Amino acid sequence: MRNSKVVMNIIIGVLLALCVGTFLFQFKQNMDLKEDFNLKNSRFKEAKSISKRLGVLEKQTSEMKYKEDILERRIPFNEKHPFNLMKLLSKAGGEAGLRKIVFKMNHNFGQADDSGMPFQPGAGGAVPQVQQTQGDQLSEFSPNPENIFLIFEGTFPQTMAFIKKITSWERVVTVQGIEIKREEKILPYQKVSLSLRAYTFVK
Repeated sequence: MRNSKVVMNIIIGVLLALCVGTFLFQFKQNMDLKEDFNLKNSRFKEAKSISKRLGVLEKQTSEMKYKEDILERRIPFNEKHPFNLMKLLSKAGGEAGLRKIVFKMNHNFGQADDSGMPFQPGAGGAVPQVQQTQGDQLSEFSPNPENIFLIFEGTFPQTMAFIKKITSWERVVTVQGIEIKREEKILPYQKVSLSLRAYTFVK
């Protein structure tokens, strides 16, 4: 009878030990699962935050690229020779009805009068030319100017229409000076000398 009680106590002890062991094992598993879940949840939130920041950066990059494209159309980068601009000028001149268009690059347009102010002598008198001051000198990040000198034949309305068109382009083109000469043999056309300036950024 006594032996039976001892065996029963042993069995009960083993069962209790198994229950405690099982509980501890499952508790550890639950803690590991919870830790793993918290880690993955933290990584998910971090990835979501990075994705959100990435979206903002992509939007900013897209906006910067759009603005850079606009700027490059206005002032191209690394344009060694403005051949495309010259083609556009020729086309615009033809559409305006101009004749005998001739290009000269970096031409020193104008002369100096007694006051030292550049001007263009012509049948209509002197036309002041834009003069570059010390404050206009190019800095390291300033666009480089490219002077283009045109000689052509055209009527006054044709010439004005041509100038109005090229100065309304997205590409920055400014008129630096103009000279108009009246020649009887080509009337109603006139001999026109036009000084233009375009710009390019050098990277």
